Amino acid sequence: MAIGPDEEPPPGALPGTVVSFEELLRPEANEP
Repeated sequence: MAIGPDEEPPPGALPGTVVSFEELLRPEANEP
């Protein structure tokens, strides 16, 4: 998981949820 030690996944969260959440915060990171 890409979750930090200070971050806890919400109940029923999937590994893909964390990745998608990061993409929403930094959409420009995935675009050239």
